[in-house]
Amino acid sequence: MKALLLNVTYEPIRLISWKRAVTLTFLKKADVLSEYDIPLRSRYLELKMPAVIILKKYHKSRESVRMSRENIYARDQYTCQYCGNRFKPDELTLDHVMPQSRGGISSWKNLVASCATCNSEKSNNTPKEAGMPLLRTPFKPKWMPAVLVKAIENKEVPKQWVDWIKWINQTDQADLTTGTDTDEEKDG
Repeated sequence: MKALLLNVTYEPIRLISWKRAVTLTFLKKADVLSEYDIPLRSRYLELKMPAVIILKKYHKSRESVRMSRENIYARDQYTCQYCGNRFKPDELTLDHVMPQSRGGISSWKNLVASCATCNSEKSNNTPKEAGMPLLRTPFKPKWMPAVLVKAIENKEVPKQWVDWIKWINQTDQADLTTGTDTDEEKDG
């Protein structure tokens, strides 16, 4: 089971293990906002597994979002940026907006999610040349927990998270990121 970690501003940061969530609360670095109905028991203590926790101090991410196929698909919400249809990750391809053969590089601003049909139809052309405008301009996200976005897209969101992530929707260019434990989380 995972716990949703919120910044002090109530913005989702990432998913963490329930063990890490318990540790952060016992170290008084975070408070529990919501729990699963799963008891955790030790010889001297019984509590419920944390579902959502909030940090007590603001965490400013110093991490850069890793460019990966999964993060580009998540940024584009598993939607072909040419035809607008949604697909499963294994049904998508990456397309270079400016083709590599014409000097296009692999970067956040030149890669988009595309279905195989549109990728083939666009071929070695720019979107303008192919008459296939992009749904939105590709961008480098500031934050992107691909796991969280994927869970939201697949409607696998635990009911305990809903109040904290309902601001994420189809038109948002979600301000989310993948990453490792923060320095503050690692201390202690």
